[in-house]
Amino acid sequence: MAEVPEVYRASQAQFGEDNIPERIDLSGVKRSDSSALALLVDWQARARARGRRIEFANPPQSLLVLARLSESDRLLGWNTANGEDQQ
Repeated sequence: MAEVPEVYRASQAQFGEDNIPERIDLSGVKRSDSSALALLVDWQARARARGRRIEFANPPQSLLVLARLSESDRLLGWNTANGEDQQ
């Protein structure tokens, strides 16, 4: 939670109209909470508003659980309904 505001501010400048990443590797994320999930949902919403999609690869298990509980897993491209993620 402490790092999300800083990451969000940095992403504002980096996510220009033509600068939306196709893939973001989350393997370096060691701890996550609902604020991290909200950040990913925001990024995906911005990408989709421009007709694009971000693949969020290698999410930590804790983030998969939060996404499933909040029913945002499919928005992020993860199929966690049966306990499996789709990367």
